[in-house]
Amino acid sequence: KIWNASRFVLMNLDGIDDKDIDFGNLTIADKWILDKLNKTAREVNENIKDFRIGEVAHVLYDFFWNSYCDWYVEIAKIQLQDKKQKANTQRVLRYVLDMALRMLHPIMPHITERVWQLMPKAGSEKAKAIIVSEFPTFKVELEFSKEAQEMELVFETITSLRNVRQSFNISP
Repeated sequence: KIWNASRFVLMNLDGIDDKDIDFGNLTIADKWILDKLNKTAREVNENIKDFRIGEVAHVLYDFFWNSYCDWYVEIAKIQLQDKKQKANTQRVLRYVLDMALRMLHPIMPHITERVWQLMPKAGSEKAKAIIVSEFPTFKVELEFSKEAQEMELVFETITSLRNVRQSFNISP
C-alpha cells in the first residue's frame, strides 16, 4: 500500500513547485488530512516515548491505510482536476506523504528511504536522507478540529449509505 500510494502521489507531482502549503487556500479535505496527520504525529511521539512500538505501528497503519489512502488520495484525485486547487493539493499530498514516511521510517526503513529519495522536496527541506530529516511533531498551526469533525460526519454518512446499499443489494 505504501508503494502504490507513493507511486500515485509521485505521478501526480509533475510540475509541482517547491513552495510550502498555502494555508489560505486549503479545502476542507486538506484541513482534515493535515489535522489527522498532526494528531497521528502526537500519538506516535507519545507512544515512542513510552516504548509502545506495537502501538506506533498500529497508529501509523490506521492513518496511512484508512485516512490517507482510502479517503484523502481519492478526494485528491478530484481536486487535482481543478486548476485552482491543483498546486496546493500537490503540496498537501507531498507534505503528508513526506511526514508519513518520516514516521514510518523507524519501522520500515528501506521502503521509506527509497520512496523519500524519489520525492521532490519543498523549498524548506535541506536533509539529504530521511533518517536525518526532522521527525514530525504536533503543530498547533495544523490543528483544524472543526473541519475534521465535519469531514468525519461526511465519511460516516458515505459509509452508512454504502452499507445500506449493500444490505439491500442496490447496484451503484
